[in-house]
Amino acid sequence: MIKKIFLQLSVNRSLRNRLLIYFLLISLIPFSAASFTAYRTIYHGARQGVIREMKSLAEATAETVNVYMNERVSDLMLWSKLRGIREGLELVEMREDATDVLRNFVKDYPAYLAVLVLDEQGKCAISSWHGFRGKSFAKAPLFTHAFKGETYVQDMHRDERLVQTDPDNDGWTMGFSVPIQSGGSTIGVVCAFLKWSMIEQILSRAHVGSTGYAYMVNRNFQLIAHPTRELYLEAVAGPRVALPDLAKAMKAKDQYFEYFFKNAKTGKVDDKIVGLAYPGACGNFQGLGWIFGAGAHSGELMGFLTRLMKYLALMGAGVILVVILVSFYLAGGIARPVTAVAHQVNRVSGGDLTVDIPQVKRQDELGSLTRAFGGLIQNLKAQVRETLEGVNVLTRSADEISGTVSQLTVNATQSSDAVLKTTKIVQQVKEATQLSAEKVSSVSGQASAIAESGKRATEETVVKMTLIHENMDYIKESVMRLQDHSRAIEEIVGAVHDIAAQSNLLAVNASIEAASAGEHGKGFTVVAHEIKSLADQSKESTGRVRNILGEIRQSIGAVVDATESASRAVEDGVEHSKAAGQSIQSLAASVVASTDSVTLIQSSSGRQVSGLEEIATSINDVEEAVRENAANALQLESLAIRLNELGSQLSRLVTRYRIQ
Repeated sequence: MIKKIFLQLSVNRSLRNRLLIYFLLISLIPFSAASFTAYRTIYHGARQGVIREMKSLAEATAETVNVYMNERVSDLMLWSKLRGIREGLELVEMREDATDVLRNFVKDYPAYLAVLVLDEQGKCAISSWHGFRGKSFAKAPLFTHAFKGETYVQDMHRDERLVQTDPDNDGWTMGFSVPIQSGGSTIGVVCAFLKWSMIEQILSRAHVGSTGYAYMVNRNFQLIAHPTRELYLEAVAGPRVALPDLAKAMKAKDQYFEYFFKNAKTGKVDDKIVGLAYPGACGNFQGLGWIFGAGAHSGELMGFLTRLMKYLALMGAGVILVVILVSFYLAGGIARPVTAVAHQVNRVSGGDLTVDIPQVKRQDELGSLTRAFGGLIQNLKAQVRETLEGVNVLTRSADEISGTVSQLTVNATQSSDAVLKTTKIVQQVKEATQLSAEKVSSVSGQASAIAESGKRATEETVVKMTLIHENMDYIKESVMRLQDHSRAIEEIVGAVHDIAAQSNLLAVNASIEAASAGEHGKGFTVVAHEIKSLADQSKESTGRVRNILGEIRQSIGAVVDATESASRAVEDGVEHSKAAGQSIQSLAASVVASTDSVTLIQSSSGRQVSGLEEIATSINDVEEAVRENAANALQLESLAIRLNELGSQLSRLVTRYRIQ
């Protein structure tokens, strides 16, 4: 279930879910590790406690058996000193009384199967059970060892003769023998056969739960006390018991042993913990090298661990629930302001600067982030507002430049037409003057006619020269207006250059602020870069416009100089024309009277032709300057249109951002 929840949370890659997963992992992993460590510590502690308990139980059982065996040896030593036993051994007539004494012993001490007294030849002289009377024990260890003055204990075995005495005991017994001494010599032996069921009762009283028990192994590692009598005298490492590792542990005198086996009832593999004890002598009982074991199933011995696991599971479920609730609260508290800021950033990246960052009272990093982003938005608003104002100024200036350049183009065209017209008039005057001079020089005899014609030509020349003078004044005024417009254009271009520089500075500041904003300011960085590029283009365009205006100013200066020169030439021509008219009038009055007057007329006509040629040359220069001025005006108009388009493009880029 928990794995499924984590998988579902991991599908949604939101910050809240990731934080929730991190919090859960950070909380649950240490908790799980601590729980596992606590469980392992408790388990190992409980296991060591169980081992100590089993060992103590085995040692207590061994001590009880040792004490019991020492008591039995003490019984025989006491009986060997009884007067009735001695008399029965020495006197035949006293043996019946001694037999009754032994029968009373067996009756009073239910631990014994039979008690008998052997004479010096090993023959049973007195016995509590008639089956042994008269039997020879001369070769039996019970007799041979005891007759040498030793106290002898025969290890557990099965005696078929004793089955009749106690069928329930099935003949399992062990023998004791002590010497009967008199005057420092052995005169007989007291033997006793112990009921093995008494040892089994001692072991059965060692309570090892409901599944455990105590058992005993002899020095040959054969079972001699066990709840299952069929296993008596079976080797621990043998095929029936099949615990070779336990036999090795006993040989090594290990304090405990744990082994696994298949439970015959449940069919499952179970394990058992066994405590081992290796008792020695106890008083008169010198011991037989017996090994005592006490063990039970570990599941029963450490059953409290199951309850502990339930308690830990309940406590863990409660802790997990609390951790989940706290994690939800913490993850939401962190993710909510971040999500709100991310939403506002998305709106800003879409060009909406009207976002309102809510005021937060948090003093942590999230609060600092929110306040910093709010400050960034306010700075962006201010910079975009200033940029928009600059763009508006640039657009208006571009419009004014465009209008002025258009007017300049019209004036240049008009000036070109006027100069062209003046050129034609001057050409006509020149042709008329040349014709007049030819007539004066070639036909002096026709002075009257020529004088009359010269008079008319002179009057016409004066009229046309006056017209030329007026046109030249008009050209001069147009050129002066053109010069004024050029100065106005220079001022506008300077303003545009200043706006471009200010836009460049604003773009740099915006780039710095956007870089400070990190990932959230990348969108505005692009805009700032575009504004800077447009500002650079504006500066480049204004530079080119300034260069063109410089050329126009130089051309206008040349036109002004040429116009003034032409005006002076025209004035000279007018004066010459007036002088020629007066001369022709004088010539008409007295052509015949003076040849010098003809010569003077001819000379004046030549000077007039020269003046007209000079006027024609100056007017041609003016025409060329005006034509070049018109071409420059067209180029300036194209640049003004490009500047206007640049301002419109910059305006579109800036107006993407809404600040209100």
